[in-house]
Amino acid sequence: MMKKILCIAALAVGLQPVLAIDTAALKKTVLIGPPELVLPPPVDSALLKKLLVTERLKKKVSEEADFKNRQNLLLLNSLLIQTETAVEPDASLIGTLEQALTEYIRTRDVKSQALVYNTYGVYYGRYGQPEKATYYFNEALKIKESLKDNAGVAKIAENLTAIYKINGQYDLAIKCAEYFVAANMAQKKTALAAKTYLDIASMKFKQNKFKESEYYILKKAFPLFQRTGNKQGRMNCFQSLADLYFHQQRYSEAKWFYIQSQIMATKLFDNQAMISSLTGLGKVKNALGEHADALENYRQAERLALRNNYLVKLVEINADLGEMYSRLGDYPAAGAALDQYNRFRENWIKTNKL
Repeated sequence: MMKKILCIAALAVGLQPVLAIDTAALKKTVLIGPPELVLPPPVDSALLKKLLVTERLKKKVSEEADFKNRQNLLLLNSLLIQTETAVEPDASLIGTLEQALTEYIRTRDVKSQALVYNTYGVYYGRYGQPEKATYYFNEALKIKESLKDNAGVAKIAENLTAIYKINGQYDLAIKCAEYFVAANMAQKKTALAAKTYLDIASMKFKQNKFKESEYYILKKAFPLFQRTGNKQGRMNCFQSLADLYFHQQRYSEAKWFYIQSQIMATKLFDNQAMISSLTGLGKVKNALGEHADALENYRQAERLALRNNYLVKLVEINADLGEMYSRLGDYPAAGAALDQYNRFRENWIKTNKL
């Protein structure tokens, strides 16, 4: 009653009534002091290392393909340099050859025609135009075959094989490699022929034609090496068979052939072959779950490669170690191996300009 009387009195004198304040609501909406900071969850360092290593391993796939391609291009350049040409195959002179070729065709000077075709082939091969290079080399090959010039056939077939291989045209590369074999057998150059059979086996392997690859090793290359007492060649056959069987997950056979290759490499003092055998054994043992032994094989290979400054081998070894440590869940070790892989790869690229 008293509250009602006061309100009426206030209205009577022209005053607004005083409303009641909800102090509980005020406490909910009014913040006193600085706002509370919301901190992010702590970083999982182990997960971060795993993610970084995973990304680097993905990148490594394309880097390894580029690295191998660079090696193949350097090999091709060294082959092209050894090819007989009409003139120095550079841009300032290549334009002068058309008239010369026309004259050689008019006078039926086939030997000179072959030299001009070779010159074009070398030029376009050097400057990254494989279709033109193979066209001109094939023209030269026809002439060399008609002249029964086995040395000339072998050289051009070797160039064509290298170009087709780089472009992944393995059927054409194999066809040219067979020309190379026949030309060398005609010259009684058995070792070169046998080595080329191993190259054909490698290309069959890349085509996943494993039975044919095995055939070329066991029935073509090995008998020639065996007949001529070529221990280096027999060792290379063991290595090729081991690689082939490993890829097919025939681990016991792969392991046996890697060991045989290692024994022969020791006798021949062949450090490069020793490294290949050790890394091959490491791959087999890792696949079989013998991780400690596998790592020891890789460490032996790495020490040998470091001692001899084999940069290509060091790149390959550390690339494999990065993969291996990652599968074992040791991401710090995987990261360290990939750091080494990058360092050796960059050093090799710097010292081997295309």
